Amino acid sequence: MEQIICKQEVDHLFSLTKSQWQTESVKFVAPGSVGKTTESTSGNLVAAYDPSTGIGRFTQPLYPNENEPPALVIMGFYYPPGSLPPMTAELQKDIETLVQTELGDDYSVQLRYSKTQDHECIELQLRQGQHESTWSRIQNIMQKGATEQQQPPQKKKDTLH
Repeated sequence: MEQIICKQEVDHLFSLTKSQWQTESVKFVAPGSVGKTTESTSGNLVAAYDPSTGIGRFTQPLYPNENEPPALVIMGFYYPPGSLPPMTAELQKDIETLVQTELGDDYSVQLRYSKTQDHECIELQLRQGQHESTWSRIQNIMQKGATEQQQPPQKKKDTLH
């Protein structure tokens, strides 16, 4: 399976306002692909299909308003049935981890997989600035544990009715 995501592309998507994306969205259709743009109040969806490979792709940034970068970018990749290895939970986690590594700690990644008679889809939901590094999570857990140990035990109140 080819590289499905590129950090520079994601950085660029998260740098655009809604009007900039509406203008640039036509550039997201690769030469040789059949493309379609669907207008949406939250941000255009651009879909492209390469008839020579049977692989399709869509990109949709979702904007909270006209002036801010997207709150969420959804990228979907459609493959002909049987062209992907069996999609186990472990493989999904491995792909999600690879994408997270490619994008770094500036982004959070959530992968969703679906399969129909016509295609298999890997959908990536990307958010900027909401991913904690492993070290940050460890520090938060350790700090929480230290805080709990410093607190005196609570005495139980006996209540008689």
